[in-house]
Amino acid sequence: HCYSHSLNLAASDTIKRCKTMKKALETTHEITKLVKYSPRREGLFRSIQGEMTPGSCGIRTLCPTRWTVRADSMQSIITNYSVIEELWEQAASIVHDTETIARIRGVASQMQCFDFFFGLILGENLLRHTDNLSKTLQKSCSASEGQKVADMTRRTLQGIRSEECFDLFWEKVTRMAEELDVSDPVLPRKRKVPKRFEEGSAPAEFHSTPKSLYRQVYYEALDLLVQAIGDRFDQPGYKIYCCLEALIIRAV
Repeated sequence: HCYSHSLNLAASDTIKRCKTMKKALETTHEITKLVKYSPRREGLFRSIQGEMTPGSCGIRTLCPTRWTVRADSMQSIITNYSVIEELWEQAASIVHDTETIARIRGVASQMQCFDFFFGLILGENLLRHTDNLSKTLQKSCSASEGQKVADMTRRTLQGIRSEECFDLFWEKVTRMAEELDVSDPVLPRKRKVPKRFEEGSAPAEFHSTPKSLYRQVYYEALDLLVQAIGDRFDQPGYKIYCCLEALIIRAV
C-alpha cells in the first residue's frame, strides 16, 4: 500500500505493453552499459563531449528496479545523441573484441532508425510525468492528497491526447530527427498472411502514412499509462486508507 511502489508498477506495466517504448528503453539500457561500464569508452565519450558540446550533462545509467527515474537517462541520450554517434565511430576502430564490436554496431544502427528515436522521445515525455508525480508522492502528503495528485497526472495525460498535441509532438520529433540525421519515418513492410490464417482473421489496421502509424502509437501509449495509473491507484486498500485517515483527522 505504497503510492510510490504503485506508480512504479504503473510505469512498468505501460512500458512492457508498448512495443515502441519497450524497444527504445532496451536500446537505451544497452547504450548506457556500453558507455558507463568501460572506463576507456567513458573517457573517450567525455573527450568527444568536451569538443562537441562542452558543459552538457553526461550519460545517466538506468536504475534496474525503479521505473520512475528513467526519464533523466533517456534525456541524457537525447542531449548527447551526436556525441554518442561519434563515440561509436571512434570506438569501433579501437575495440578488438568481436562481441563488443557487434554490440556497438547494433546500437549505432538502432540510433539511425526513426522508430527508436520516436520511442526515445515519447518515453522521455511520458516518463517525465510519472517522475514528477513520484517526486510529489515522496513528499510528506496525506493519502487523499496522493490520490488527488495521481488523478491530476491522469487528467494532464488525457489533456495531451489530441490531434493538436500530437501534431506538435510529431513536428518536434521529425525536426530533431532531421537535425541528427536520423532516417525518415517509413511504414513497415507488409507481410503476407499465410493462407491457413486468412479465413476468419480480422484485417490489420491500414496506415496510409508514417504519421498515421505513429499517431496510433502515441495514443496507445497515453491510454496505457492513464489506465495503468488508474488501475494501480484505484484499489480497495487505498479507499479504506483514505477513510481511516479522514476519521482520524475528524477525531483529532
